[in-house]
Amino acid sequence: GARPAGAEAGVQAPRRAGPLVWLHVGSELEALGVPDLIDRLRDEREDIAVLVTVTRRGPDELLASRLPRDADVQRAPGATLHAVTAFLEQWRPDVCIWADNTLEPLLINATGKAGIPMFLVDARVPERTGWRWFPGQRRALLRRFAAIIASDAQSAEGLKALGAPPDRI
Repeated sequence: GARPAGAEAGVQAPRRAGPLVWLHVGSELEALGVPDLIDRLRDEREDIAVLVTVTRRGPDELLASRLPRDADVQRAPGATLHAVTAFLEQWRPDVCIWADNTLEPLLINATGKAGIPMFLVDARVPERTGWRWFPGQRRALLRRFAAIIASDAQSAEGLKALGAPPDRI
């Protein structure tokens, strides 16, 4: 299975050499499709290193046992600017594939400001409560993604209504 890169986001393994693809998922159960995605990415480029971050923990061994041995898995960085900045400086990902339906403003904005291209996959209308009160924030977050792959046509329309650029869906 994969190499745990530290039980918590602050305890990190060294970054592997080569281009780094960062896959961010909400929970380990939501990440069960990640091994197939890694295989498809490596069909295109064999030299990529992979880091999987998980926001909400589940059965640890479930995900780690299904990932390639050379993938790193760790908790997503904490909800402070210091933790996010330290994470981005440590790992220096070349691209981020966001597969978490919960959009984390601090993490997404810091990643975008660092110039790291982000792609939102299996996207549905975000579950975050209170978003109707902050339409500018949700629009700005969705615009940080270079491309958005909606889970279905209804989700694509909902994401457009929330401010996602139609040409990126």
